[in-house]
Amino acid sequence: MTSGVPFIKYALMGEDGSFLENGKTPIPADSLDHLLDTMTEIGAQFEGRFEGVAVSMPD
Repeated sequence: MTSGVPFIKYALMGEDGSFLENGKTPIPADSLDHLLDTMTEIGAQFEGRFEGVAVSMPD
């Protein structure tokens, strides 16, 4: 997952590094809890289909 203003960009990748699915959703700016809920919802879309998560955010 990448947090790049103004969207959270995400992808499900294959073992060979290929993109299997990807998307983006607006970053909720109202609270940290809303941001974390949104990230959890993204992860739930791929439940059982991944072995790890990478998160990247700008300083």
